[in-house]
Amino acid sequence: MANSKVRKWLILFLVLLFPSLLYVLLSTGKHHIIRLPHFGPKQFVAQEGVKKVDTTYYQVPSFQFIDQQGNTISSSELANKTKVYSLTCFTCRGNFSERLTSELAQLQLRFENRSDLVLISLIVDGNTLSESQKTELINKYAPKDDFWKISFLDNSFCQQFAESALLLDNFVPNIGSPTFVLVDINNHIRGYYNGIEYLEVKDLIDGIKVLKAEEFIPRKES
Repeated sequence: MANSKVRKWLILFLVLLFPSLLYVLLSTGKHHIIRLPHFGPKQFVAQEGVKKVDTTYYQVPSFQFIDQQGNTISSSELANKTKVYSLTCFTCRGNFSERLTSELAQLQLRFENRSDLVLISLIVDGNTLSESQKTELINKYAPKDDFWKISFLDNSFCQQFAESALLLDNFVPNIGSPTFVLVDINNHIRGYYNGIEYLEVKDLIDGIKVLKAEEFIPRKES
């Protein structure tokens, strides 16, 4: 009986102690974790008298869009948020656009409680849509105002933003791109994912989680 009580108290003690031990493990020292690559041109900056060379990664340039609520959204407003960009066409039936938008709706269901994540949908034929068509899209997918931003733009602007800002090489004029672009809180591009491939969408989900982990766990020096 005595041994049974001791065992129960020991198990309770370990259960209560485990979170503290885990916190200490993750908040001290440096650790090997999976990290996503950086995309785009890099600059290497060496300081005189310092052995370490700093790397400056490409950042998505500043921008301003008008979202589905008529509010202006900008890169400064979305600072400290992980971003998932997509470029789709509303009137292009039967291509990848509908699939991508459906995947975004699923991402919203999965991550809607994450205040540090935002989905940004750029509609390449937005300037040709009627108000009823815009309402149809909003009603169909029910984007949450603070989580999923939809901007109705024109093709030329979207193409320029896709190619010069997001560095996409597969933008199709008046149609968009089948690629999701993952951008971190510092506006660094961290991943390109084919939105019509199930496994790549899963990789995107994992990538979003990895970026969150990167914020808290420093990389262990080799």
